[in-house]
Amino acid sequence: MSAPLRLALFIFSATGGGAQRRTVTLAEGFAARGHRVDLVVVRPPGPSEALPAPPVRVVALDAPWLRPLRALHRRVNVRGLLTPASAPALARYLRRERPDVLLSAANHVHVTALLGWRLARVPVPLVIRASNDPGANLKHWRRSGEPSRLIRHFLATSASLWASADAVIAVCHGVARDTAELAGIPPEKITTIYNPVVNARLLAKAAEPLDHPWLRAGSPPLILGAGRFTLQKDFPTLVRAFSRVRALPPGAARDPGRRAGPPPPRAPGREARPRRGSVPARLRPEPPGLDGPGLVFVLPSIWEGLPGVLIEALACGCPAVSTDCPAAPRRS
Repeated sequence: MSAPLRLALFIFSATGGGAQRRTVTLAEGFAARGHRVDLVVVRPPGPSEALPAPPVRVVALDAPWLRPLRALHRRVNVRGLLTPASAPALARYLRRERPDVLLSAANHVHVTALLGWRLARVPVPLVIRASNDPGANLKHWRRSGEPSRLIRHFLATSASLWASADAVIAVCHGVARDTAELAGIPPEKITTIYNPVVNARLLAKAAEPLDHPWLRAGSPPLILGAGRFTLQKDFPTLVRAFSRVRALPPGAARDPGRRAGPPPPRAPGREARPRRGSVPARLRPEPPGLDGPGLVFVLPSIWEGLPGVLIEALACGCPAVSTDCPAAPRRS
């Protein structure tokens, strides 16, 4: 085995959506192989958040100008301001710690990683991990009726900056192709490395017995949707699908949709949440599991990077239905 490395993985927070969870898994995997790992975060972890296991060290970037933004972020979502404001603090971390590699782990922190890396002026290689499909994101904003010119310019400019990194990793082949096209990066500079999803922790959870009234013998089939309440995950499409079973007897379909984030804003032509009585479905904060009897998993997303929850469902033997969305699962 080669000599252990000092690795810094940069992300907004230790908890949240799939990119955050996979980053924590990566950090723990690197540490298990003998590397020294720092998980560098913009938002300090709260007391109830799931953190990576030791010996991974969690480093929260700090500076006087970040504290009022963090206080504001606890009331309203100002991640778009808080993240770039942390670039000087990231530069200070890089100058102080001198890791062997800086891995920017998700699309929403890459510009900040590049700014901090350039400000630091230290010989630390920067690796960017394209965690989602930038091309599909851009096309979605173009169709949405939002202030598209500014957003398109920001997304395209942000992606073009990725070419200055030492290496780019994509989580699937579809993301690699779209990143190369949008960012103008030669395809040979992008390496596809699938997210770590199926591991001992998942298999252990899948083997645990389930005791939930909706999964007992004689219960009707259970349809499960999991994801953050964002427009990308497109739960309105799932809700419209449920509306087609309104003629079924009461209790014929249930949906414990998993909430892993704040509800999305109302968008033109869309309803962020189902109206009361519109579908024969019930929403619960947490699903009981992924491998129960009579269980089907549905992924209605508009676009995906590498949908970890879909892979988890398949690994647990759960029948799954997915929209044909770019870049995955269509072109994984």
